[in-house]
Amino acid sequence: VDDVAKAQKFEHYLAEHPGAVDLWFGGHTHTHPDEVVNGRSRIERKWGTHFVNCAQLSKYHSFVTSPPMSRHFTFTSGSRLARVQCYLHDASHAPQGWYAPAERVLELSKPFFMGDVA
Repeated sequence: VDDVAKAQKFEHYLAEHPGAVDLWFGGHTHTHPDEVVNGRSRIERKWGTHFVNCAQLSKYHSFVTSPPMSRHFTFTSGSRLARVQCYLHDASHAPQGWYAPAERVLELSKPFFMGDVA
C-alpha cells in the first residue's frame, strides 16, 4: 500500500467503510492457538471485519517452537454464521487433531450463499 506504514491506508478504508470486508484471512508463522498479544487473540473483530490467523505451518520458523495448525471454516447456505475450527497438525501444544478451545462462531454481515456453480 504505497509508502504508508503498517497498512494504515487500508485500515483507514475499513474504518470509513465498516463491514466492507466480512473476513480477513492471514497467517502468522510463530504463534499458537491460545496466544493473546496486546489484548488481542488470533481471531478478532474490528471495523466490522473478522480478522483470522488461519495458518501457522512452520514449527521451527523462529526461536520459539510453535505448533503447526490450520483453520477450517464451515459456511451454511442461508446462514450468517460461520464456524471456525482449529486443527493442530502435531502434539506439541495439545493432542493432535481438532482443538476445541480455539473454536469460534463468527456472525457475518449477511447470509452466506454459494451462488451458481458453472
